Amino acid sequence: MKDDKLVKILKRVLPIMSILTVFVFVMLINKKSYALFHKRIETDININITTADELPKTLKATDVVKEMIGTPTYIIGITKNNEKTSDPKDPDIREYRYLGSIVKNYIYFNCNEGVTGETATTSNCELWRILGVFKDESGAEYLKITKEGTVSSASTTYKIGGTTYALKEDTSRSLYFSKNNDTGKYINDWATAGIMYWLNTKQDETEGTPNPGYLSTLKGKNEDMIAEMKYYLGVTTKDDTPKTSYVKERDVESCGVDNMGAGAGTSGCNVPKNNHATWTGKVALMYPSDYGFSADSGSWDTPFTGFTSKSVSWLNSSTHTGNEWLLSPSDDYNGGLIWGSNYPLFYGIASERQDVRPAVYIKSDIEITAGDGTKQHPYFLSFKK
Repeated sequence: MKDDKLVKILKRVLPIMSILTVFVFVMLINKKSYALFHKRIETDININITTADELPKTLKATDVVKEMIGTPTYIIGITKNNEKTSDPKDPDIREYRYLGSIVKNYIYFNCNEGVTGETATTSNCELWRILGVFKDESGAEYLKITKEGTVSSASTTYKIGGTTYALKEDTSRSLYFSKNNDTGKYINDWATAGIMYWLNTKQDETEGTPNPGYLSTLKGKNEDMIAEMKYYLGVTTKDDTPKTSYVKERDVESCGVDNMGAGAGTSGCNVPKNNHATWTGKVALMYPSDYGFSADSGSWDTPFTGFTSKSVSWLNSSTHTGNEWLLSPSDDYNGGLIWGSNYPLFYGIASERQDVRPAVYIKSDIEITAGDGTKQHPYFLSFKK
């Protein structure tokens, strides 16, 4: 009886032992192969981990900003009809803009050579603000930024093309459309204004020691980040709303290439006679509508003359203590619009001394590699690797 039980136990155990024996034998014979196999697994894991660590952690600057469209408190999409939307997939979106009094749109620009997102501070970079994302005529998207504060020329005059322009008189404020010292005339054509020349060149044509232009202040490769863009020079007024101003600024389709008098005052050509309808370059100023659309969308149908509350716009809440020139000319041939220190817009003539705040478009392949848009941690721009 005991023998029968033993036989039964052996019949159950022996197959298992045989399998284990064979496995051990095979592993002993193939110890080297097993070691290589195990090492291969470890190597594959290490390669995968290394590759994952090196994957790009950056996004196009325009994409970073557009992703915030889901938070209307900070940014809103504007359709081709100048209406607001919070749907990032809306096919009619023309522009994304920051609006309201509190926004996360701080960004570092014009940093010293070698500065990274980890080392950037206000001591080695300038603080700018993001107006939003804008499309050109081809549909390509660009980040538009403006300086947190104004700039001024150290020179009193600037000579370009044989013409000398007055940039500054007895204060630190710059003229905008500029007095032509050779003719004594005042000019409100941005395409030929002294401030335009100063902002877009490194030095003037003065003999001896040339006067420095604004581009000479851009360090390293910062100028290479700026796109050359077409700016529209249509007339708008202080009584316009942000919505109507936007349309008038761009109402130049019937003016021809540079207008210069052709079609001025006719339907579809909203520029002063003898002025250019458009200008293409790197550094300009904000449009009146840029200022207007920075306000809460409830103010977009309010005339600029009603913009009196400091809290209505993040631009009003930024570094703004004086009167600043805006891009659009007035229709009286020798003046333009000024963003007042008490927040509404008003007219000024070309000889008046007002502050200048540059605005630029950042190329579409530039990336944001650090920061969260707060003043404590501004976004940091880098070339795509």
